[in-house]
Amino acid sequence: MARSRRRNEEADAPLSPEGEAIRQAAQRAYFLSLFALIPGPSLVLGPIAAATGLIVYRRAAREPGFPGRASALVALVLGSAITLTAWAGLTLMVIGLRGD
Repeated sequence: MARSRRRNEEADAPLSPEGEAIRQAAQRAYFLSLFALIPGPSLVLGPIAAATGLIVYRRAAREPGFPGRASALVALVLGSAITLTAWAGLTLMVIGLRGD
């Protein structure tokens, strides 16, 4: 027998205007981190995605029950990882091209 789920009225309630703005900013930060996966622009888009994700995550922490917190956290983690790997890769390529 399947369990019936009780719907949470708070989850169905519309967000406040500030909450909606934070949710949209979280989505933008997430998509920016996805575009940062492109090898060339990742040197610039990675740090921007990480910084935007951090700002939005901090703003989302003030809004109780905010649904976009996960998107902001993913943008922060993914942007940071992309930044580290892109700059490490560029550094290794420059060292390799020098041919010491």
